[in-house]
Amino acid sequence: MPPQKPTTESQPLPPIEYRRAEDFRQDYANNGFLESNPWDLTIRFGQLDLSIGPSVVIQHMGVTLPWPQVKVMLYLLQTHLMAYEFDHGRCPVPKGVIPKPISADSEAMKNNPRATEISAAFRKHYDDFMAANPEAK
Repeated sequence: MPPQKPTTESQPLPPIEYRRAEDFRQDYANNGFLESNPWDLTIRFGQLDLSIGPSVVIQHMGVTLPWPQVKVMLYLLQTHLMAYEFDHGRCPVPKGVIPKPISADSEAMKNNPRATEISAAFRKHYDDFMAANPEAK
């Protein structure tokens, strides 16, 4: 029998059954801090605590996602936001919570040969977001 050629077609995935671990917990977060590296993205969730100070966030949980999962989550988050806005109207973004994009000459971009290109892409993404959410300026 000749060997079969690998197929590039995706096989349908079986339905996912969701179960919660015994130590599953659900918390509220009004802050997310992102840390990235070549393998994955970590989101540290926390909550602003005004009893301590005007800009103090108590972080209570971190979740690390591999980059393909980040992309899937971004798609799903956008889909859920779209559905929410269809049902409830546009969700306004509070003024001043969106940081300006980093520039090509920033310390974070200093040694990146594509810094100018990346910075321009970040700026366009920021400008597009602000155009869609003018109250955030």
